[in-house]
Amino acid sequence: PDMASFFIAKYKGSREDDPDEDALTLALACGGEDVARLIRETADGPESTKRGQLLWALCSLNGYPFSVERIPFSEELSQSAFRLAKASDAVDRAAAASLLSGTKTSEARSVLYTLAEGDADIKVRAASIEGLGAIGDRDTLTYLTQYEARILDGLKDSYPSQVVAVLRHSVQAAIDELQRRFIPK
Repeated sequence: PDMASFFIAKYKGSREDDPDEDALTLALACGGEDVARLIRETADGPESTKRGQLLWALCSLNGYPFSVERIPFSEELSQSAFRLAKASDAVDRAAAASLLSGTKTSEARSVLYTLAEGDADIKVRAASIEGLGAIGDRDTLTYLTQYEARILDGLKDSYPSQVVAVLRHSVQAAIDELQRRFIPK
């Protein structure tokens, strides 16, 4: 977290039409209070290239070295995540799914269930499933096991196989995480 403010300043100082992706990546990897503030201010701000880039970086599916475990969650950041979950843009909702897993509340779990069950965008569903893997309880493990059979099989006719494979991977990763936490070896 000590270096986060340096990378945030570098990112904020970059051009809007050519944001400094490396500075953003390093800031997010640092974590801490300054990064939490950057996320909240950007998420609640107007549409922009930088806003879109930051929100995409928060999504669990993109390979950025971001972990909500490094972000202290304030009430304001939690509220930003809940607002993003209701957005019309899929990237906003996918970022919300990642952020909601950091709040570790039953309300967040409820929103993640809703997104996983019925969001029109498969990436949002996948991010929501991964969020459930991070904050789920024993009931979530049962839900995800049933989800795999109930939902994924039905999607095969509507989506290309590689898209369904992304969701299947997220479901399996979430199940593995919950089994690791709740089923003793």
